Amino acid sequence: MYIGKTPTVGNFQKCDALTASATADYTLQVGSSNVSPESVNHMIVSLNGVIQQPGATGGFTVSGSTLSFTSALTSNDTIDFVILLGNVLDIGTPSDDTVSTAKIQDDAVTTAKIVDDAVTSAKLGTGDMTFPNGDLIFGTAGKGVCLGVTSNTDANTLDDYEEGTWTPAGSNYTGTLGSVSANYTKIGRAVYIHLFCSTTDDTSSGSAFQITGLPFTAAGSYFTTSTCHYNNPNGAAISGASVQTGSTTVRMLKKTDAASPTWANWAGSDTNSGELHFTFVYQVWLMDLITDN
Repeated sequence: MYIGKTPTVGNFQKCDALTASATADYTLQVGSSNVSPESVNHMIVSLNGVIQQPGATGGFTVSGSTLSFTSALTSNDTIDFVILLGNVLDIGTPSDDTVSTAKIQDDAVTTAKIVDDAVTSAKLGTGDMTFPNGDLIFGTAGKGVCLGVTSNTDANTLDDYEEGTWTPAGSNYTGTLGSVSANYTKIGRAVYIHLFCSTTDDTSSGSAFQITGLPFTAAGSYFTTSTCHYNNPNGAAISGASVQTGSTTVRMLKKTDAASPTWANWAGSDTNSGELHFTFVYQVWLMDLITDN
């Protein structure tokens, strides 16, 4: 609401000077760039000191950025000026610091509307950040989140997380692994492995029984016996497992005497009809892994 006359707003522009010559057509430019008026009625054209009536029955027409007089001019004519009114229903260019949050539509500000490097840390809030929908996705692979520090510190950077399943297979084993449930979670360098499966009798293979197919290559090997269980071993009091260095293979181990400090290979022929269940964690890349069996 205004007191007095309501202001008219629009994209008002004065075109670059035009020099009359033996033609009726002239290219409209502002700042040496072509411009196209909204219509012939959005223009004020002065020729030889006289404001011209717009339209084919008047003094000129317009098509795109081409102004056409109804007849060819001569070098004796003078095109005084051409004013473009723009779309007079436009709001024009807002003054600085006048556009409020309520004036911006939801989802109207896209990445295409933001200048590169325009959003700096100074433009972000100092409190918690909440994403109402969607995920936090990095534009470059190998980036992560620095936890517990105020600078980019490699030792505090979580840059990898993955969940999935893996497909185990028996090696040096003529039986069958069935009812398989095998999954993993990878957090940084640590890979957490779970396997549950059934086994069938194997009386032929005397070589070390192995399970292949781990989802990532191990950096080292070590084992304990805390989370490996086999309910029907042949000649074993305790069952264990070890991930082989630089491989995706689990070597099954046993103790024939619970009091013995020595682990031995679990041969394929040690496997009966039963159920095998183990959970362990191993590491990739630099550090030796530890497998709890």
